[in-house]
Amino acid sequence: MPNRKPHRKPSAVRASTPSSGTGTRAGADAGAGGGASRRRSARRLPPASAPAPAPAAAPPPAARAPSRKKLAHTRRLQAARRTADHKLYGLPNVVGSCFGVKHAGGVRTDQFCYTVLVTQKPAAHLLADSEIIPPTVTRLGRQMPTDVRVIGPLRREAGFAIDDGTQTGTVGAFARRDDGKYYALTCAHCIAGADADILIEYPNRFGLLLPLGVSSQAEIYSGTGMEPDFGEFDAAIAEVTAPNILQYVETRAALPVFQPDPTLGPAELAALLAFTPVQGWGAAANTILRGQIEGVMVSIQGQYFDLMITDPSGGGLTTRGDSGLLWTGPFGQAYGLHLAGDGPPGSSSPHAFACFAHRAVSRFGLSLLSA
Repeated sequence: MPNRKPHRKPSAVRASTPSSGTGTRAGADAGAGGGASRRRSARRLPPASAPAPAPAAAPPPAARAPSRKKLAHTRRLQAARRTADHKLYGLPNVVGSCFGVKHAGGVRTDQFCYTVLVTQKPAAHLLADSEIIPPTVTRLGRQMPTDVRVIGPLRREAGFAIDDGTQTGTVGAFARRDDGKYYALTCAHCIAGADADILIEYPNRFGLLLPLGVSSQAEIYSGTGMEPDFGEFDAAIAEVTAPNILQYVETRAALPVFQPDPTLGPAELAALLAFTPVQGWGAAANTILRGQIEGVMVSIQGQYFDLMITDPSGGGLTTRGDSGLLWTGPFGQAYGLHLAGDGPPGSSSPHAFACFAHRAVSRFGLSLLSA
């Protein structure tokens, strides 16, 4: 990230023409050099006579804290998982694992399983018996079948343009903070930190850069692989100060946030995976992306993520510029904030990785609003 500059400069938002589809849609799409080939997308800012602001969204209800005994038991099971995974990761091509659902003949089933992530999947006859992934493993105190999924190299799909428009990113949602001010939510690796000299672009019908505000807070830290901070945290907020944008944000409806059981045992994991359709608007994709939660509590190449999301059709999902996308579920709940993808540069990511949205809400004291 660039160093903080000695002066504050307003961020800006881009406007554009509407496109089809519904859902959370806000974002930055500032391609290299701020070139003219930037894609445009659809959300109209309010006219001068905008409707009266809606009542402020109430903060999400606090999750019921697990008992100290239950949380300690969960952490022991997670520690045992890491120990057992160490042996699993010694097998050829194995780079990670997560809790998921088994596939048979390329078709997703309802069977809860332990998904093993590999860089390639050679035929069994090319491997020694000791190199073959076992058909079952014991994790979280429960025996479960394994499933094998090929995954590419991880990559960030990052960043708002910093002055020269060389980076892109997405505003996943707006929010009201405990201080009564309004903010745009994205990833920390998309901006340069507090008071940064950045551009934040937001689609509007005019195709112009409009002032938004300045970045306020950005935090990124590695996941521990243990509750309560299992997956990587990567989130940031930018204060909305421009009157015309504030006029728009103040009318947005409250966005509910999914709050999982803090201990995430086998039963809770299976329930989470059973309600998997998610969608979100990405600035680079310039459309609503639709996926499904395919993995929870993901460990890959020494990194940890809360969620892994895939395209149900088997195609690619996100690309560079979609970081900050907010994945929402079938009932409009915010599930995850998109952090990274996989695959070679220039391609769509077959797998998208996210942190639970409730963690950003709790960390920054936010009540999310639709974008």
